[in-house]
Amino acid sequence: MKKTFSNFILHLGIPPSLLWGFVGILFFIIGATIEQSWFSKMLFNMGYNATIVSNIFVAYGIVVAISAWFAGAGAQIIGVRRLMIIGVFIYFIGSIPLITVGISNKNTIIIFITYMLRGASYPLFAYSFLVWINYRSPKKLFSIFDFDPII
Repeated sequence: MKKTFSNFILHLGIPPSLLWGFVGILFFIIGATIEQSWFSKMLFNMGYNATIVSNIFVAYGIVVAISAWFAGAGAQIIGVRRLMIIGVFIYFIGSIPLITVGISNKNTIIIFITYMLRGASYPLFAYSFLVWINYRSPKKLFSIFDFDPII
C-alpha cells in the first residue's frame, strides 16, 4: 500500500518527502487566509467601526509583508524546516487566543495582536516551503523560480 501511495504521489509530481509540506500549505491557505473574506464582516457585526477593522487589516498586511521579507533570509539563517515549524507555532500562538479570548470577549487589543501573529505565520511557513521545494527539486529539471523563455 505504501509503495502504491508513493507511486501515486510521484505520479502527481509531488516528491513523497514534501507531501506534508503541501498538506500544511493547504491548511494554511484555508486557516490563515480565507477568513479575510468574512472576518471583517464579523468584526462589523460584533460592533467594531470601520476604522478599527481597517486598522486590524492594515496591521495584518504590514506584518505579512515583514514576515515574507524575513522568510527568505530566515530560511538561510535558521533553516527551512525550523522556520516552517516556527511558522506553525506562531500560527497556533495567534489562533488560540484570537478565538478563545479576543473574539469571545470582544477584546480589541487581543484581536489586534493575535491577528497580526497569524499574519506572520503564513509567509514563514509558505515561503520556507518554497525554498525547501527548490532545494529538493531534481537538478535536471528547471528550478521552480526560474523562467527560461524561448526567444
